[in-house]
Amino acid sequence: MFKLLILLSFFTGIALYIPYQTGIEAEKRLTSFNLPFTNVEKLDNNHQRGWFSSQVKSDFLLQHADKNVPIHLQHQIEHGLLPIKPTVIHTQIDLPQSQQQLMSLFGDATSIKLKTTIRATNQHTTVIEIPASSQPITLRNMQWQWQAATSEIHFSSNLSQLKNRFVIPNLEIKTPKRTLHLKDLSINLFLSPVNQKIMIKEGKITIASLNSETVQGVKTQLQQINLQFKNQFDKEYFDIKTTLQVNKGHVDGVPYHGEGKIDVNHLHLFHFQTGLIKLGKSLFAPQAQRQLRAATALFQHGLPVLNSKPALAITQTELMTEDGKINFNGQVVLNPLQAYMLFDPATHLVNQLDGQVQIDLSQQFVEKEEENNQLDKLIPAKTWLKEGWLKPATTSHYTMQLQLQNGQIIIN
Repeated sequence: MFKLLILLSFFTGIALYIPYQTGIEAEKRLTSFNLPFTNVEKLDNNHQRGWFSSQVKSDFLLQHADKNVPIHLQHQIEHGLLPIKPTVIHTQIDLPQSQQQLMSLFGDATSIKLKTTIRATNQHTTVIEIPASSQPITLRNMQWQWQAATSEIHFSSNLSQLKNRFVIPNLEIKTPKRTLHLKDLSINLFLSPVNQKIMIKEGKITIASLNSETVQGVKTQLQQINLQFKNQFDKEYFDIKTTLQVNKGHVDGVPYHGEGKIDVNHLHLFHFQTGLIKLGKSLFAPQAQRQLRAATALFQHGLPVLNSKPALAITQTELMTEDGKINFNGQVVLNPLQAYMLFDPATHLVNQLDGQVQIDLSQQFVEKEEENNQLDKLIPAKTWLKEGWLKPATTSHYTMQLQLQNGQIIIN
């Protein structure tokens, strides 16, 4: 009996020690997690450790442009009982200097909240809650307003695998020319290291509905939009493979649906990765240096990406309308550039393009009687037929071939 009590006492002590030790490990994870941020200086870390729960308060200084922005993090750690019960960390992020601006944007919800779940399997989850905007936010002549959004991140301890799912129920964007309203936007990304840098391997974007209206009153409605993409890497280059599907749409009341494959091939991997990193860092530079650093990154790394002869390929792309079917296939290649061409890209980039595009239109679409909607303005089949650009290919469809040479379009 005495031995049994000793054994029970031993196992009870182990069970009670596990939550305490888990808290210590969780605090270590927080400390290491807080260190890698660029342009962030840790000012203070205060631990109040309990047996089953702990509190950690962290203060940082973000060096952004010409300002130092204080950031305050509060962590509430539920130690759990690994491996039976995971550790849960509730984090609240506050920006004391920006409190007034945040209240004008988000109302009373001025903090971003995170919930991190740490598991014994080294597969962890962080859920980020982003408050809804209480009024439109203007960025470069565009007004943005959204409902409360969430981002769910699944990651391993060594970041060898990282998955992110971002969901926003409603998003409205207003520009001087049109208004866009997106419902149930979902972005799913899978990331992993490529050349020791985190890159997106594949992803999927879905939108339940997208409504657009121009200032002239032209309305476009799209439903059940699915965009899937996958990056394929080799030693020096990578390709972006995408598939787009629109299950239902209306342009000025005319219904259609479509799908297609659009690929961007032969992008230089090193310069693409390094250029993006340097452009991101330039955003945190002092105002006087920001444009210079961004321009330097574009010349040092953007130009080599453009000079790797990237190609845009459109395949298996078709649009189904009530008046018939439209097919697109083709490829456009960007030839190498000189540095001075970047100062006037609208002129020089077009002149460096070579390629070919084939458009196939069903006989029903070409020979329909009425031609009075927005789709007909984009694809004026009767005008193309009258000019002799459209030619019968079979008894059921017409075709038009376009050659692009040094920016000049040659038809058929």
